Amino acid sequence: GAFLMDLKFLPDLIKMPISIRAYHFGKYFINLDSYVGNTSITPYLNNIYSQNGGAILPPSARMTNPGDLVNNRQGLGLNTELKIKRFKLIAGLDLSKDLERFTNNTLSYGHRINGLEISRFVQFPNPVGLFGPNQRMGTFYRGAYEIVDVSDTASDGGMKDRLFYSSLDLQLKFATKLFDKDLYLFNLNTFASTGIGTALLPMLSKDAYIQASYHEFEAYYNIWRDITLSAYYGLELIEGSDKTNIDDTSLKARNQIGKSLGFGLDYQINSDVFLYLREKIYSFNDKNFEDEKFSGNVLTVELKVFF
Repeated sequence: GAFLMDLKFLPDLIKMPISIRAYHFGKYFINLDSYVGNTSITPYLNNIYSQNGGAILPPSARMTNPGDLVNNRQGLGLNTELKIKRFKLIAGLDLSKDLERFTNNTLSYGHRINGLEISRFVQFPNPVGLFGPNQRMGTFYRGAYEIVDVSDTASDGGMKDRLFYSSLDLQLKFATKLFDKDLYLFNLNTFASTGIGTALLPMLSKDAYIQASYHEFEAYYNIWRDITLSAYYGLELIEGSDKTNIDDTSLKARNQIGKSLGFGLDYQINSDVFLYLREKIYSFNDKNFEDEKFSGNVLTVELKVFF
């Protein structure tokens, strides 16, 4: 079964708008056309299939961000925002737990900063399954995830207990003018953890198998009526506990850093035609797994025509 309830408290009742979400999605709840992801029913992973007609297996326990919904999970979400003149702060906290313990010992997390670039290392749909030096990266459309093996298991080889998930979003928006031209600044920070211990904030989790943080900064400057300059910087930090994969040489768990630096130019040719140029330099490195690293750059040219 499934249950989802949203409550919203308007600003005229309290000083800040607050929304609360409670949800419960059973182990066997699945809808391939919904935004509720699948973690527990083997033949399906959302609605993505490989070219040979076989289904891609689900990545089991999945570390999620605020607003993400998956089956075999129940939780509570809290969102609010604060606006002061040209400055806006948006915050979201999500706490959830598995309904039933997973009988395998793997969990997964997303590579948000360089996920698009990783997804292009293999063709889509992905016919090879997991890939990379240690065969633990997987892809979906325009994104990538990584599988974690957990050694802290029960007698049947599955998870020792039901997992607890904590995630926090902090988003900052600022609009101003520079030399009488519009300037927009954005900053999105996400903190997440997954483990058997309960933690109200992911940064405080002491029993987390995986802790992750993602930091993104964007700037848009309208230098002329039809031309806008853009800049982007992304930072991804992933750490595993000593109860996850251990490198044979360093004898340490994963300690990953993903970085991305981008610049762009947007040109509005007319009311219906837009040209977007983007240059991105990216890198990924696991300090404790020597082979887990890559770097590169990508240039994209996109023409959009509305009719």
